[in-house]
Amino acid sequence: MQRKNINFKQLIFGVLLLVAFVGIVRSLIRVYSVNKQVAELKSQVAGLMEEKSGLETDMGVAQSPDFVEQEARDKLSLIKPGDTVVVIDEKVLNNKGQVGQNNVAEENDGIIETRLLWQELLWRGLN
Repeated sequence: MQRKNINFKQLIFGVLLLVAFVGIVRSLIRVYSVNKQVAELKSQVAGLMEEKSGLETDMGVAQSPDFVEQEARDKLSLIKPGDTVVVIDEKVLNNKGQVGQNNVAEENDGIIETRLLWQELLWRGLN
């Protein structure tokens, strides 16, 4: 009878030990998973901080007076007092720059390159 009690106690102890082992393994798996998520989130935070830094730099540049002036010139076609405006007639460009004899007109990929045309047009505009 005593032998059965020891086996029963050993069986109970073995089952409890197995339950504890399974619980510890599950906890370790959860800890590993959470640590992996924390590492991924830290990586995302680092990337977002870098992006924020770049955006703050861009914002600083965009708020500078030189940038505002250049954007006004480029996008709104504004000019400063004292600037000379040169307007090139589209008819001239449609003739592939054939204004004077000194012009060299070449067409590359649909872009017409003219040399000396701008000089002639500038002098015509100033006279």
